[in-house]
Amino acid sequence: MTGTHDVTHDGAQATLLAVNAGSSSLKLALFRGDATDAVTEHLRITRDHHAGKAVRCSGGDAANLELLPESASDGEFLAALCARIKPSRVVHRVVHGGEESRFCVAIDAAERARLHALSALAPLHQPPALRLIDALAHAQPALPQFACFDTAFHAGMPAVARDYALPAALRARHPNLHVFGFHGISCQAAVENLRAGGELPARLVIAHLGSGASVTAVLNGRSVATSMGFSALEGLVMATRPGRLDAGVLLYLLRHETADAGALEELLYRQSGLLGYSALSADMRVLLASDEAAAQAAVDLFVYRAAQEIAALCVALGGIDTLLFTGGIGENQPQIRERIAGRLRFLGDFRVRVLACDEERAMVEAAIRAA
Repeated sequence: MTGTHDVTHDGAQATLLAVNAGSSSLKLALFRGDATDAVTEHLRITRDHHAGKAVRCSGGDAANLELLPESASDGEFLAALCARIKPSRVVHRVVHGGEESRFCVAIDAAERARLHALSALAPLHQPPALRLIDALAHAQPALPQFACFDTAFHAGMPAVARDYALPAALRARHPNLHVFGFHGISCQAAVENLRAGGELPARLVIAHLGSGASVTAVLNGRSVATSMGFSALEGLVMATRPGRLDAGVLLYLLRHETADAGALEELLYRQSGLLGYSALSADMRVLLASDEAAAQAAVDLFVYRAAQEIAALCVALGGIDTLLFTGGIGENQPQIRERIAGRLRFLGDFRVRVLACDEERAMVEAAIRAA
């Protein structure tokens, strides 16, 4: 990456880079701030993997950057970017934090090893995030790195929402066999945004709808139930994941279709959901624009399952005051929001809101507090 001017930090303010490796994109955001100052955004970069790693760049510093070629790996891209902008610390979105309940932690060699051990629990997300962490640790070992966990927001859920009805002896041998929940950084950002504006309702459902999708019940600012479970496969229909699925289907497939766990993982994480059901696309925008019956059927299933899961969460809340949509689909597809909300009007009066998902700002603010 070349250019004529370095992007540096001003005075005593820290320059923080947020790295959000999602299932369909790499989002990077540069902020400046410290523990006593408001965090200020300076640059946003997005690599869209659906579009062949096409790069979009915006912000005041964008004109000073010449972006790497699309053929570069995400790790190479990140290492070159950090060499260019010289952040004082980098904070990563890490989907699975295991039993760690802290929202943000410093990453050292022991923490990297612990997170690698969790990769099988989130194979779409954990390995890409760790590749970036490892690449940066190799390229700039002195650069402080932090991890923010999607699971941490849900760590305090009550046992009735967290436990599976498995034998006690089995649960004792495998204490991680419980609901973890995901999209917690998005939920944390939404709650902090509403609280800062004095508009945090007592009974809130957050619908994070994107390539990955989940809904979370938030009671007085705390997660009390969520649609995703032990893994990021549970709950809503997603871009390439099926969502809620009878475990008997998996037993049947193991007996009659494949005995290979790897093939089953490929089916569940990458070949199902909107893509597999429609046999057309994993992209909601493509499906909504299509006249194909299969596309409309996939959209109908997505809407139905989302409404079903939201209604179920109202049991944990004793009703609903506000339904908040966020994520790529939640923010940008009004007809999806309207169809989901329309199916839920039997619940009575509740407010529908849309909030831009700013996971990156929540991450850097947490990294400032954790430093």
